[in-house]
Amino acid sequence: MDNRRLAQVAAMYEKRYEIRFCRKEEADVLMAFLDRYWKKGHILSKNKRLLDWQYLDERYERYNFILAVCREDGEIHGIMGFIPTDLFDAEIATPMRWGAIWKVREDVATKGLGLAMKFYMYQYAPAPYAGGIGLSAYSKSINAKLGEEMGVLKHYYMINNEKKEFCLIKNLTSCCQIPVRADGPAFLETDEQSFSNHERDYAQYLLPYKSTRYYINRYFRHPMYQYHCGSLQNERGENAFLFYRLCCHDAARCIMVVDFIGQESALQGAESAFAKLLVQYDAEYLSFYEYGMDDAVLTAAGLSLKTDTEDGVILPLYYEPFVQKNVLVDYHYFNDDSVVRKVFFFKGDADQDRPNEERENAEA
Repeated sequence: MDNRRLAQVAAMYEKRYEIRFCRKEEADVLMAFLDRYWKKGHILSKNKRLLDWQYLDERYERYNFILAVCREDGEIHGIMGFIPTDLFDAEIATPMRWGAIWKVREDVATKGLGLAMKFYMYQYAPAPYAGGIGLSAYSKSINAKLGEEMGVLKHYYMINNEKKEFCLIKNLTSCCQIPVRADGPAFLETDEQSFSNHERDYAQYLLPYKSTRYYINRYFRHPMYQYHCGSLQNERGENAFLFYRLCCHDAARCIMVVDFIGQESALQGAESAFAKLLVQYDAEYLSFYEYGMDDAVLTAAGLSLKTDTEDGVILPLYYEPFVQKNVLVDYHYFNDDSVVRKVFFFKGDADQDRPNEERENAEA
């Protein structure tokens, strides 16, 4: 479906709806809609601090939500959220525009209203890169019609073979024995200042829609989560930086890798480094959801590719609340024809790695 068709769809709704951005003073209205029509008690309907951090764009005095406001009664019939990467660094010239919460009320059943909102976003929040991660059935249907690339993130993992009992993992019969060598490589905890100081080690690998300041604001300065950054340099002088956090349930832990930057080849031979990380945090397993990385490199790093969802070992994705099942993470993506650089997607992109519940423990 091209932009002309989208424009035709949008024109059909001009008389009935005012489609526009959510104004800064409309936070309460937006939060009430999320609570009533998206999910009762959703964290974004209760926690304005998190809502502001992820969606408030002070440059334009708006929330990055598009509203479909019924002209007849002034009620909101639909919303579409988006998260541009330049929200975390205004100097990013070629941002990625991640799609987020997208909801049209069932009780009004206005067919095509979602497309009308999407056309508004194309017009007034343009970006050379656009995509989404963790798609609803509604979103997948529309993005398929628009001809966007769609797929599923690959799920790589490693089991802590020093543990004998597991609470989080289910149906584990055996695991690859990864030796934890005392003289082997290790991920070094890297703080905000050190990460910034080592920009020369990863600058050439920065994606066009991310930057050093993006990583600092997105991970080191998250208002609720405590993220860790682990740096690794191999004997060839190649550098890798992993961003991860600990997910907890009943005192058990997993390590969730949410982003990567650096030379992929730096991970080759890093089996012991990953194994040490698992032992350090007494975690049951490490999960790494990604798109675009070299499969051979990740396998050479001692990670295994998860290929089944119904049978075999279960490695939970959801912790807030905890759900002991495997989960496929969909993505969609497109870029304009002038941009040809390779892209990578991770769990920390879009709104996939945000709190769903308010907890006192920032590590959870």
